[in-house]
Amino acid sequence: MNLITKLQKHLNPKQIELLNQVRSAAKTLELPLYLVGGAVRDILLEQSVSDIDLVVEGEVNQIASSLEHSFSAEVLACSQFNSIKINFLGHKIDISGSRKETYGHPGALPTIQSGTIYEDLNRRDFTINALAMRLWPSPYGDLIDPLAGHNDILYRKLRILHKESFQNDATRIMRAVRYEQRLGLQLEQETEAVLIRDLPFLETISGHRISRELTIIFQEENPIPIMVRLSQLGLLNMISPIFPIERDTAYELEEIHKLVGELQPSHYLGWIVHPLDLDNAEIFIKRLSMSKKWATITRDVISVRQRIADMDIHTSPMELYATLHRFSAKAVEIVAALETNKGLKSNMVSYLDQHQNIKPFLSGEELIELGLTQGSQVGEMLNLLIEAHIEKRVSSKLDELYLVRKEINKPDLTSSVN
Repeated sequence: MNLITKLQKHLNPKQIELLNQVRSAAKTLELPLYLVGGAVRDILLEQSVSDIDLVVEGEVNQIASSLEHSFSAEVLACSQFNSIKINFLGHKIDISGSRKETYGHPGALPTIQSGTIYEDLNRRDFTINALAMRLWPSPYGDLIDPLAGHNDILYRKLRILHKESFQNDATRIMRAVRYEQRLGLQLEQETEAVLIRDLPFLETISGHRISRELTIIFQEENPIPIMVRLSQLGLLNMISPIFPIERDTAYELEEIHKLVGELQPSHYLGWIVHPLDLDNAEIFIKRLSMSKKWATITRDVISVRQRIADMDIHTSPMELYATLHRFSAKAVEIVAALETNKGLKSNMVSYLDQHQNIKPFLSGEELIELGLTQGSQVGEMLNLLIEAHIEKRVSSKLDELYLVRKEINKPDLTSSVN
């Protein structure tokens, strides 16, 4: 099968120019060159191609040097796995040397050796990614499909290459669900059974790698179906302590979406950790080697949920503000969306819409100039002004000045000011 016509249809002119120039360099060096993986898969799925991944049979640095000297390409990074990332004609592309891999133990990074394009395809995760298109030598555009990946694409199946695939690298479990939902595929029956069997092997994967896979999922165009499927398969129970098995994932994420609109990665993370207590949250933070940003969201969500547990619809707006304003808005959004007390939920939404960003017109320095002492008096007056804004008793700097002067003239404050 030749893919030239499909290639021209699904790549933009700059991508085609890029391939032609890399192909020219490979021909000069007499290095066999292939377009591989997701790009070939997406062409066969009749989708546009976003990422260009190339494999060369030979020393990858040779073609990198040629592109640098002849076409002013910029090498951005080199990997221990004989691969490079290049900025070329405005695109970031990956070029790897063809290789075969062995795994010392489950979860280990692979040991690599040079290999043929067929050995390179045989080390990949799923048949739909074990595809290559010949760029040089001729015949240009021929599909290389030793594992029947094209057939699985036609039948919309997602299939692993061998039964130890998930054990060798359990991040493939998360990737499988991501591909299944994004590409509209279905896990092949035996692949799904092996995936469920091998869920415990996620424990062999470092926190950094799990966090990276979660980040990729959160950044998908529509992560909600992926999260629902992860929950259905029991995968979230393997990465989050005491994740509720009966949790209504689709409903809860839709509630957050209705309140927030477009969800950010922090919203998905906050949803995952929402049921945890602080002790289990700390375990989770450590397990995933969380960044400071992720750890803050995790702690904030749980703290907000715990602090509003004893509140009700009669909680004053100022009390709600005093409780919530120290926490991130995303944490409050998540807890508000999942709150089952409708009155309290409404109050939290009002806080988010109207009160969370309230800031007095008068600064602390201006309050000192009016006669207040630096420290507690200024802090108390700023809180008083915020409360006045929440209660709609002030709406301008002039209103604030009137209120402050009125408070200063009270006998108890006058004596402390003097």
